[in-house]
Amino acid sequence: METAGNTKPKLQSFVSLLKGAWRGYVERFRVLIGIFAIPVIGGIVASLMMEVDLVALKTIGILFAIVLSIIFYVASLASIHSAFNNSGIKEAYRFGFKNFFPFIWLTILSTLSIAGGMIMLIIPGIILSLAFSFGIYVFVEKGLRGFQALGRSAQYVKGYWWPVFWRYLGLFLLALLIALVIGAPALLLGRTASNIISSVLNLFFAPFAILFTFYLYKDLVEKKAGFLPEMSPGRKKFYITSAIVGLIGLVILATLAGLLIGSLFLFKNVPQDGSYQFDFSYPEISPPATPAGEATYSSTSLPQIEIGF
Repeated sequence: METAGNTKPKLQSFVSLLKGAWRGYVERFRVLIGIFAIPVIGGIVASLMMEVDLVALKTIGILFAIVLSIIFYVASLASIHSAFNNSGIKEAYRFGFKNFFPFIWLTILSTLSIAGGMIMLIIPGIILSLAFSFGIYVFVEKGLRGFQALGRSAQYVKGYWWPVFWRYLGLFLLALLIALVIGAPALLLGRTASNIISSVLNLFFAPFAILFTFYLYKDLVEKKAGFLPEMSPGRKKFYITSAIVGLIGLVILATLAGLLIGSLFLFKNVPQDGSYQFDFSYPEISPPATPAGEATYSSTSLPQIEIGF
């Protein structure tokens, strides 16, 4: 709501958001960790399978990792649903699987729009990446989809872009600090141990980051209550245009990458000193053997015929 004199109300401080996220984290620790335990522990098993020097086991590990990456997205969606509705693990996962494809579509639209903004002088892409960051929360709470959810997220962020940016930056620096304090020393234990420790850190920090964003979103909704306009047609056209530009840019990038990989594959056997030479000579073909008793002819033994006019 607005205060007297049309003064824009301030968002909760970074520390206040941390405290709120921590309280919610402690209260719902078992549910949130239980939601993320399935993909994270499965991911550890898949990484160990890929470490084994057996082609069949490596292949199974790769396929298992792909499936678990999908489940991780479902878990993210499930944890947001649990934050809004205090739902248990089973109910949250039911919502996640049911709404997986709309969630993926929302993610694709957001990614393409941000990519298009990056192509358009970078700055629009940075602005859109922050403006669309609450799209999934709008989807879960309001039931809006596609550009409607992204547009609503952008409306919530409008007027609070920098405060939201600084709070996200604080969360990023906190994650970086934890990674340096715990994750960096783990590198001394080897790649396998480091991957396991990194996965465990992700298991405990991902739910906390989602709750932090959840409380930030709720604060924005409260501050914009009562004076949130509908998304204008022009704004929606801009988002669609940005997504089209992003799609074209990604197609061009993929084409160039394919051409580059193809050229490297074609010339991988060329010597580094550039001494490779192409052989354009024709193979020498021997004439067929002449059976015994038959006369042989050559071009020199044939009569020369001159034709004159």
